[in-house]
Amino acid sequence: PIQTPPNSTAEAGDTRSHKSHTIPTVTRGNCPKDCTTIYDPVCGNDGVTYPNLCSLQVAACRDSLIQLAYEGECRENG
Repeated sequence: PIQTPPNSTAEAGDTRSHKSHTIPTVTRGNCPKDCTTIYDPVCGNDGVTYPNLCSLQVAACRDSLIQLAYEGECRENG
């Protein structure tokens, strides 16, 4: 059986890893609800700064091409 490490935010199902984070894979129709209002910005590969990882997961639920690029606000190129 697959075991989830202690203190992991992963739930049962597929996950994809990024750096030290385990990000639950979001599927259409299974979008996160009630995201926290805590500002902990992350940058999506679409160049959008999301207020937190949950907000990015909501966007990824709507557009499966969106993924976490890196933690923090997106930096402008150039």
